Amino acid sequence: MVKKESLLFADIGNSRTKLFKDGIKTPFNYKHSDFAESLSSYLSLESFTKVIYSSVNVNAENIFLSIVRNKKVYEFVNVRDLLPAQNLIDLSQVEGMGNDRWLGMMGATSFGAPPLITVDCGTAVTVNVIDYKYTVIGGAIFAGIYTQKNALASISEKLGFPKLNFSPSGAGRDTASALSLGMVGGVAGGIRLIIEHITETSRLEKPSIYFTGGYGGKILKMLEKIFPDAIYDENLVFRGMAKIYENTRNHNQV
Repeated sequence: MVKKESLLFADIGNSRTKLFKDGIKTPFNYKHSDFAESLSSYLSLESFTKVIYSSVNVNAENIFLSIVRNKKVYEFVNVRDLLPAQNLIDLSQVEGMGNDRWLGMMGATSFGAPPLITVDCGTAVTVNVIDYKYTVIGGAIFAGIYTQKNALASISEKLGFPKLNFSPSGAGRDTASALSLGMVGGVAGGIRLIIEHITETSRLEKPSIYFTGGYGGKILKMLEKIFPDAIYDENLVFRGMAKIYENTRNHNQV
């Protein structure tokens, strides 16, 4: 009898490491001084036999893998190593696409067939597109809300760190509210323009749209009248990780 695998999924990003196990996502922020300690404490309480991970942060990846090895777990799968064997989407028309972008698109195919567009709202905002033939045709990348916020604050102390309002009621009446409207509205408006531009130029008829990322749900709420059928799913990347793992495992067993 084959023993069932117990999997831990890890998305090691620019600002956080997010772990996913048994349907529960747990984030760990690098800004916290006890990042490694908190991560170690969490992992000491969890039981798993294999780690499926994606990483864009070498330092955090080394910390994470070191802690996992201390648990005597030595089976690691980097999802990028699975790309050559997968047959879920065609990436031949693009170059250098980041893990989260293609993982999110793979995850989105769990909901239905393309054409589809994913919007990931994180450190950067990415808009990513798959056509009718499951071919990735590219997308767009621009600075996320908190990246913009930090950049402005580094230029002048007067710009400060305003509390962001994701439900603006009108023109900003002071610097803080004007900054908030500019950043939040700028991201929402940028996403709308990019989606409409790509849909028209790529001749995609009513593509399904999926939002993800830390503040993706809030941005979608601002755009719900424009894209009423769009879906927010916070675990789109993890869905993609699970899907490429299952796809390549079955493929290799054939």
